Amino acid sequence: GVTEVVRGADLLSSTPRQLWLYRELGLTPPAFYHLPLLLAADGRRLSKRDGDQSLEHLRQKYAPEEVIGRLAFACGLQDAPRPVRPEELVSDFCWARVPRQDLCLPEGLF
Repeated sequence: GVTEVVRGADLLSSTPRQLWLYRELGLTPPAFYHLPLLLAADGRRLSKRDGDQSLEHLRQKYAPEEVIGRLAFACGLQDAPRPVRPEELVSDFCWARVPRQDLCLPEGLF
């Protein structure tokens, strides 16, 4: 019953073999959407082992609306890093506006 799969762009290379498997099993595949990865300001992939902030640590410092707002700003979904609830972003959401390249988070965003 799954009709859409949204995941990171690092899993894009898995999609052809998964589509093949759906075809071989005679199943209707879901629509796949791949989001760009968030990178540190220096361009490297974010990683807890490298000391990058985890969502758990961000929750201790920021309200959920602040985290969403800052990420929405970094993705170009709003013009400033102001707090926002996810449902406030839905009406303007369009897959065509989602960046295709990985995103470097601006220095000092968090």
